[in-house]
Amino acid sequence: MKIFLSIKSSLLLLLAGAVFFSACNKLEVAPTPLPSSQQTSPTLAELLDDPGFSLLKAAVTKAGLMPALSNTAARFTVFAPDDVAITASLTPILPPGVTPAMYIAGLTQVQAAQLIQYHVLPQVVKAATIGNRFPNFDYPTLLNPAPSVSPLLRLNSYPSVRPGVGAWVNNVPITAADIEAVNGVVHKVFRIVMPPSTDLWAKIQGESDLSYLRAAIARADSGVAAGARLQDALNIAVNPSSIAANLTVFAPTDAAMSAFVTGAITQALVGQGFPLATAQAVAGGLVGAFGPTIISNPSSIPDVPPIPPGTNIGARLAAVLTPTLAKGIVAYHIIASQSGTYGPPGLRVFSVNLPTTATTVKTLLNSAVSVHPGVTVQASFASPLPGISVVTGATVKGAANATASNITSADSHHINGVLHKIDQVLLPQ
Repeated sequence: MKIFLSIKSSLLLLLAGAVFFSACNKLEVAPTPLPSSQQTSPTLAELLDDPGFSLLKAAVTKAGLMPALSNTAARFTVFAPDDVAITASLTPILPPGVTPAMYIAGLTQVQAAQLIQYHVLPQVVKAATIGNRFPNFDYPTLLNPAPSVSPLLRLNSYPSVRPGVGAWVNNVPITAADIEAVNGVVHKVFRIVMPPSTDLWAKIQGESDLSYLRAAIARADSGVAAGARLQDALNIAVNPSSIAANLTVFAPTDAAMSAFVTGAITQALVGQGFPLATAQAVAGGLVGAFGPTIISNPSSIPDVPPIPPGTNIGARLAAVLTPTLAKGIVAYHIIASQSGTYGPPGLRVFSVNLPTTATTVKTLLNSAVSVHPGVTVQASFASPLPGISVVTGATVKGAANATASNITSADSHHINGVLHKIDQVLLPQ
């Protein structure tokens, strides 16, 4: 079974003192006071005296948050990994001889605060109030790494529940809910809940098997002014307002994209009079020789054998692999709001949020074609441990795909969204 929680890169960024960005929200983030008649014990801080929370208590202490969790006039929700969860999260990525306790002791106060604040909501959210709608509901955490920019900036977390299956925060299972304190509630979690540290564009730029997707975005943005490009919705450095974009991207791998491009070129050449065998040979040769450039800059492709001289294959490719086609394909791989006939981006769908029955959801393509059926998503679950449910398989299918695409690498969590790698290009028609 695939590991469903990837924390290595984020933890290494913490070790290096990474600076986290934050997403803007309009929800109230000040702690809600309790009635003065409430009892004064136990507080959330006192719950951490449980020996099973020794590592978490050490991190909270290092972060300087014990006074906040001791405040009986405030209310918080704490997603709390116990010692077993923290050890399981840290041990695989720590150098030999470095224990989780040593790692926590080595954090700076700022690093510890960033980590712990992402586990704390400034309001009480009991299990019964966590939504089970598709896909989830976002809650602001305490994490604001740039208060000098704005006191209202927060990173969100995404609690969700599926009746009869389980509950999660982001894609991390909640193992025990509603441990009550006078100033809030604790939900034990299966692993550390890592805050995102990079944007979607950095992820797409940094993955060696997403070069065709980068080329498709470049082709889609050809001739488009800065600020209106697809890249601008993914790139916080270029467009800070995209911090709150909250996207879900299905990212075809290079193997999937090269197969799609080979088929598209073959079909186009046959339509232009090439014999099928010749068209297949030409398409395979072009993709093998020029790769993503066929998408990003098709007009630059020269007439090379077995293409007859004077064919002007570059112009033919450019006529087929147009910016409009590239924009439509990319848009079809991004989930849009499901409200009304069409809504702007605003859904962060983790694999645990996918329905267990095949369900059609809208994509950004619906902004241009409102009646388009969208894509069909589905996930299956298993319980490897009592009280723990994990995704064992997830798929997404385009309207014109013969079979569903498998999500081969799920839940890459980023500041402005989540990315899932898939093994087929989604075909809208």
